[in-house]
Amino acid sequence: MTLQEVGMLFDKIVGFYPQFAGDLVKMRSWHEVLGDTHFDQAVKSLVHYAAKPESKYPPHPGALVATESAEGELYHAFMRTAGRAAVDESSQIQATGVPPTADQRRKVRELLASRLR
Repeated sequence: MTLQEVGMLFDKIVGFYPQFAGDLVKMRSWHEVLGDTHFDQAVKSLVHYAAKPESKYPPHPGALVATESAEGELYHAFMRTAGRAAVDESSQIQATGVPPTADQRRKVRELLASRLR
């Protein structure tokens, strides 16, 4: 997340918590904590945080850091995409695959017969 995105995040926090105030020093401090977190993930975490009835006060930056569950969601999204690609590739192979020729089958049978002797 960039420093500019931290400022945009502060604007979103103020939308939920009007008492929240931030200056450049505070933005830089938050940027140190949130630097590796994507802006969209931080906003998603903010909305999740604000939706809880016990969240009466503005969040601290650690409450908006990408959590393991967010990483898990990314992992599962990646795995779903990879799985679909593998299924598509398999379907393509099945649709365009060519069976072995009679000569190839004969050679395989001969090899198997010679190994069984």
